[in-house]
Amino acid sequence: MKSFYMFLFLMIGFLSTMESQTIVSTQPSNRNVLIEEFTGMLCPYCPEGHKILNDLVTNYQDRVFPVNIHTNVYAMPNQQHSTNLITECGDSIAAESGVEGFPSASINRAGDPKTVFRTLWQGRIENIISQQSPVNLAVQANVNMTTRELSVLVEYYYTDDEVQPTNRLSVFLTQSEIVAFQMEGKQKNPEFALYDDLYRHQHVLRMPVTESIWGEPITQTSVGTFGQREYTIILPDSIKNVPLELGNLNVVAFISPDHDNIITAAGAEVEIPSLNRLELAIEDKTELPAGYFFDTFNPRVKVTNEYDTEVTQFDVYYEANGNIVSQTYSGLLQKGDSVIVEIGDVLAEFTGNFKVGASGLYNINNSDSTGVDLIDKNRNKHYSEKEGIRFAREAFDTITFSFANKEHLARTNLDVNSAWNIITEYQGIGANNTNNAVFYHLSRAAKTQGLSADLMFGEANISILEEPKLKYYYAYSDGQVGGTAPEIVVSASGDDGASWQELHRINAVQTGTVAPGGYYYPTSDDYIQDSVDLSAFLGSNAIIKLSVIPGSDGNLLWIDEVSLEGTIEDGGIINSNLSELDFDEIQVGNSVKKEVNITNTGKTLLEISSLTILNDNYDVFSVKQLGDKLTIPAGESLDIEVSFLPVDTEIYESELWISSSDKKTPKTKIDLRGEGSGSSIADNLIEDASIRLMPNPVKESGSLEFIYSGTQTIESNFSVVDLNGKEVANLGIHTIYNGRNTFSLEFSDLVSGLYFIRLEAGAVLLEQIPVIIER
Repeated sequence: MKSFYMFLFLMIGFLSTMESQTIVSTQPSNRNVLIEEFTGMLCPYCPEGHKILNDLVTNYQDRVFPVNIHTNVYAMPNQQHSTNLITECGDSIAAESGVEGFPSASINRAGDPKTVFRTLWQGRIENIISQQSPVNLAVQANVNMTTRELSVLVEYYYTDDEVQPTNRLSVFLTQSEIVAFQMEGKQKNPEFALYDDLYRHQHVLRMPVTESIWGEPITQTSVGTFGQREYTIILPDSIKNVPLELGNLNVVAFISPDHDNIITAAGAEVEIPSLNRLELAIEDKTELPAGYFFDTFNPRVKVTNEYDTEVTQFDVYYEANGNIVSQTYSGLLQKGDSVIVEIGDVLAEFTGNFKVGASGLYNINNSDSTGVDLIDKNRNKHYSEKEGIRFAREAFDTITFSFANKEHLARTNLDVNSAWNIITEYQGIGANNTNNAVFYHLSRAAKTQGLSADLMFGEANISILEEPKLKYYYAYSDGQVGGTAPEIVVSASGDDGASWQELHRINAVQTGTVAPGGYYYPTSDDYIQDSVDLSAFLGSNAIIKLSVIPGSDGNLLWIDEVSLEGTIEDGGIINSNLSELDFDEIQVGNSVKKEVNITNTGKTLLEISSLTILNDNYDVFSVKQLGDKLTIPAGESLDIEVSFLPVDTEIYESELWISSSDKKTPKTKIDLRGEGSGSSIADNLIEDASIRLMPNPVKESGSLEFIYSGTQTIESNFSVVDLNGKEVANLGIHTIYNGRNTFSLEFSDLVSGLYFIRLEAGAVLLEQIPVIIER
């Protein structure tokens, strides 16, 4: 009977304990893994470790929980980056773990040695997760967006007796998607690399949640023991000037008998309220023009809503070699919906190597004005990058490529060899006592034998030259290894790089010596000048390619001072009477026209090929187009009409670019400026109560009527858009006057459905009126 009462007592205790159990399993399970990777931004092989760790986390879903610990000199801020992800707790863990190399990791802080290199991580994980755990562990976490209060719930349940009578529970806070520098990030983990050597750092240790980094005691570890711990802390805005972003946080918990030999682990994403959460995916749909010559390109991005929150507005940003352009989307994106956003024509001002790409989404659902803290979980994935080579159609006669300006250097074949290097600020290393030159590795160890490395220059306006020649200097040393000499080949293309004609090929002559194992650094006197006849392209333009093809072995080959020479022929020359066109103050809603005079001061016909307005997000400036092409005889002039229509009380600045056949100045820029005065169009309200569309539903045509209370006349574009904000019909430009306005509108081309009539003035949305088309 005594045994029966004891059994009953234990069962009652067990049931009362389990009544409070909410998230932890009571069924026996295998051990989970905490992997602490020791890493740093200045560690060249660490991105490879990051990739391996990320793959392990993906492959062993909910079994492997990562913590990246930035420590050691590899994590110290320096001239390359100022981001500091070092923590005191991370340094303490690294010290006890006996870290000797980077990247390395401890797997449940077990084994001998405790930290191992990346090739051994998977084996240790496989061993641990195959073992049964005496204790189960579960975690939940959420955050208050206003107070930044983090609440963490941890539960544990012992399914078997643990050897040690006392265990310790530790809880850490990690952060992902920290954008900062990473050496070799693009080369070794490109999925997480961004532009300009920036990188998306994942599961970075930020701070402990438990008071001690070594955990707090669990004094009951026998079978059937259940425990529940709750933690509440106020999160700082930043740690060591690195923002603590609430949308990218995770908690990791683990149980161990002491500082080492972790029994099992668990983790959870810090949940944010659903009303504050977004997931927008962005895909770059830009198609760059073919060839190496283009004046503009049109960035296009596809944005998809991947979460339940409806999206009605966002600003999409696009970057072209450091220049930011943007476009605003207004409409409705529900979960699963996508929209293509066109940024508009962007001037291709860059030359040589260039990078373009989507750089982010901002002001989602007008959050800048509403103050609602929206967190896009995909925010740091809103980057895409495209690389290419682009040349301007400009004279090459006055340019000597001394490699002081990297923008003039175009490099190809980088997928198969990246052995071109530029050396700068080294007195006398280049030809003609210059400080800059480009060199190419020739040694067998560099594995470049037979691989052509190309320097491309363009566009060479040979059409304006007589007796054109390409000249360059080279210096070369075999390094006393007995390899065959490299070849230098000069080719040219007259069809934008579609085909190439070889013009010149030589075997390099050794110009200096160096001891085996050292690098050949020439003096200016070492260089030999070579000259290439370009008369095969007389009267036309061409891209010029200078290629080095390494032999069987060698040291270094240097190229410097590449130039085009010849007698310049005169042609049409563009000359503008203005460098800036200032419209001064103009009443909002009024349009003013001014003229720019351009004159051909050359001796032959000048051709104007395009007029383009750039950097005008509000479409307040416009230029009267003159047809596809316009010619101006020598000595004659032409007036170009530019209009300014301000839509708000602010200062507007833009640029007018004139493309012409002027050989020396193929593009002329006129700065545009104007200021709107009075009151904003947006303030000149249409009275909502007065809006009537008769009939509605409408079959073929209808009458739109409303009262406009503003005093300024407005030129407004009327259009019809679908539920996704896509324009399906343009109803033309209409003038809105003070008082009652009535407009007859035609809808005969639209199929049945629900639409909106949108009234816009420039970039300002005046009104959006629902309309039902019924056939």
